[in-house]
Amino acid sequence: MKLLTTLVVAIVLVTAATLLANVVSHRVTLKHMKGDVLVVEREDGTGLSMEQAGTASLEVRTDGDGKPIEFSVVLGPMMYWDLNGDGTIDARYNKATRKPAIWIEDKWLEVQNTKDGFSSREKRSADGTARYAFQDGHWAVR
Repeated sequence: MKLLTTLVVAIVLVTAATLLANVVSHRVTLKHMKGDVLVVEREDGTGLSMEQAGTASLEVRTDGDGKPIEFSVVLGPMMYWDLNGDGTIDARYNKATRKPAIWIEDKWLEVQNTKDGFSSREKRSADGTARYAFQDGHWAVR
């Protein structure tokens, strides 16, 4: 009876963890580079991410039908976002200097560093005097 109870509890815990996590992950050990590559796929088809030992990563968010709606890339200290999946980098963050910037009018413009990162599609200029919004696939003055 004790074995059956343990088995049932284990099955319930594994099922609960799978439902909560809602992801499938794979770890690939590299032969010639230090560290592993972690690949994580969301069960509902809305995302895929790959990371190599904290040095580089790629994340793709999709609409559930496989169409990309957002990309993020990390290369060393730099993070880049394509906020609408069109292939253009719309925002960046330098982890070394802790300075975010948006791509507006063909140049990088530093904006205030906020806790929400670029999940918010509204930003203020570094000095706080101007407001910007990401809409229709680009940043614009509000």
